[in-house]
Amino acid sequence: QWRDLLTDADYAQLKQEGAVGEVCCRFFDQAGHPVYKGLQDRTIGISLEQLGRVRKTIAVATGKYKAKAILAALKAGFINYLVTDKETMLAVLALDEDIDLNNVLL
Repeated sequence: QWRDLLTDADYAQLKQEGAVGEVCCRFFDQAGHPVYKGLQDRTIGISLEQLGRVRKTIAVATGKYKAKAILAALKAGFINYLVTDKETMLAVLALDEDIDLNNVLL
């Protein structure tokens, strides 16, 4: 797993720069901006900018502790479709009143 490749210094830098989540091994902050350029530069794969241009993206994520990351990824356009459980979705909805409930299937 990629988590085994990160050092304590990497984790400290991610925390310092406000990382709330990752998609495709690309870390981002609450506003959906990439964080820790040094790690971004040594990661091979699709960038967050490229991912944001993909027409249909599906994510599978569960756990209330992921709510901030899920919300940031949704707002930034990294994911268009989310498969999750009710508890997680309610945690995401509790963080943001701007989510259109007509687009939420519970």
